[in-house]
Amino acid sequence: MAEPSGSVIAARGAYLSRWGADAVQRRWPLRSPVVTIGRVSSADVVVEGDLLVSRLHSTLERLGDVWTVVDNGLSRNGTFVNGRRVSGRVQLHDRDEIRVGGTVLTFCAPAEDEDPPTLIGEPLPAAARLTDAQRAVLVALCRPHGAAHDFALPATNHQIADELCLSLDAVKTHLRALFPPAAEPEAGAAGRAGAAARGRVGARPVRVGGHRTLGGFRGRIGQATVG
Repeated sequence: MAEPSGSVIAARGAYLSRWGADAVQRRWPLRSPVVTIGRVSSADVVVEGDLLVSRLHSTLERLGDVWTVVDNGLSRNGTFVNGRRVSGRVQLHDRDEIRVGGTVLTFCAPAEDEDPPTLIGEPLPAAARLTDAQRAVLVALCRPHGAAHDFALPATNHQIADELCLSLDAVKTHLRALFPPAAEPEAGAAGRAGAAARGRVGARPVRVGGHRTLGGFRGRIGQATVG
């Protein structure tokens, strides 16, 4: 796979380069998706005369248009990219220096300079998590469905408060956190929260406990009592 200095390399092809002690450059075009590096003659990139290099030292692997170097413990002395030891897989960029033993190979990818950089987007919003108290209120709200027919009504605020030994205000606070109410000037915030909670439970399935789907409140949901 080795080619002498001055050989013609495809304009968009990646390759490894090494300068020898005789000031002669050698290039190894990376034509296969997996390229092995080592002292053994069957390696794709043969590193001769360096006893610090293992027989099979590391591999270069192409994933789509990206080249990576992989060293999963194959080598005795490790593989380094720009001075940092490789543990597993490391993505390569144009002009990265790969050191195996005492030998430095330069990874060259001329086409990489022509690709537009990836833009950094806005941070992803953190997934909302229920507190233990919120989950207990949600379970109590949906509990009538588990003991009745498909047209059971959601529990009222008073029923939830009695079951969980909470104050009515505490139940309403948890419902507001679970189901932010829409703006309705004719109703108070607590009333809007209760209506929103029961309306949403009736409008779509709710999964509680990871195994039961509670979706049978629709139909008579408009008759639910808002505490």
